[in-house]
Amino acid sequence: MDWKRVERLRTLAEIPAAKLVEVLDFYHASQYLSETIATSRHLPQAQRRALYKRLRHALRHQADGVEVVLEALRTLATKQRGKAITRALRYIEAHTHRMRYVTLEAHKLPIGSGQVESAVRRVINLRFKAPGSFWTETTVSGLMHLRAAFKAGRWDDVMIGVMTDTWQTPSFAPVSQGATHRSAETQKPGTPQSFIKSRKQAA
Repeated sequence: MDWKRVERLRTLAEIPAAKLVEVLDFYHASQYLSETIATSRHLPQAQRRALYKRLRHALRHQADGVEVVLEALRTLATKQRGKAITRALRYIEAHTHRMRYVTLEAHKLPIGSGQVESAVRRVINLRFKAPGSFWTETTVSGLMHLRAAFKAGRWDDVMIGVMTDTWQTPSFAPVSQGATHRSAETQKPGTPQSFIKSRKQAA
């Protein structure tokens, strides 16, 4: 996840900053924790497994779970050499505010990205990757944004923006590239376009 894109996307989507909650997928964090602890070769395998279970439980069910994990990793860092523990400490410290899973659950917010990933498979992939379907990236991007606006109840806002020439088309381009979305009308004739093909044809 490129967290640097979040603020730009929030601004384009006109979402109030107070309503934005960043969450590091709990299952991704758990896997990262497991892989980090596995590098502690000075500990017996059974002890590494028990340590992982304890820290994972703390992260998921304790309000101070992040602090518990950080303390345990700092203890490991004093007993072994290697970059894995140091890298994990920096990673967790950087994402501490995104790992308050007890608080997130108390506010009935998801702690994983499964719902989003499922929506991508069922809403986007099934529609745009059907056998025999060919779409330009520009067309797919535009249709996805239009559907999102419709489902969010903002269709009229989009249409008013288009008619008054004040609508700013959102973009999926990475921030680092500074790329801007080009509509089909502004794309030069004859310019090669990449296509999104069905999995069956791409195989």
